[in-house]
Amino acid sequence: MDIIVGDIPDDVQTTTKKIIKVTPVTDEDLKAKDKKFSRAEVARHNTKDDCWIVYKNKAYDVTKFVDVHPAGPNYLTDYAGTDASVEYDQVGHTGDAYDILQTFYVGDVTAADYIDPTNPGVSLPWT
Repeated sequence: MDIIVGDIPDDVQTTTKKIIKVTPVTDEDLKAKDKKFSRAEVARHNTKDDCWIVYKNKAYDVTKFVDVHPAGPNYLTDYAGTDASVEYDQVGHTGDAYDILQTFYVGDVTAADYIDPTNPGVSLPWT
């Protein structure tokens, strides 16, 4: 199943109105990507040309999405290499946006760097 994102309503402020096509990640894809990344490793991917974010303890390589993000590239590059969970949730993204994000999944945050998604200021002592 493909998701086509386009026809952004005129009342939504964007810098681009590009159409992208993504294929959602399957359970098999997730099992194949059994990688763990420390937050320090994610932090090294902090540029427009190498842009990773963390969302709820999962790492995403969103480099290919930077230039087509509906609100413009700064909405991703401002958080490149960091945890964008709070900001992502505050924007009120749609289910389609969440599905698109999943296509960029590269692995989980290591247990030592896990943060409770219900209380982002608290690290959990899992090892």
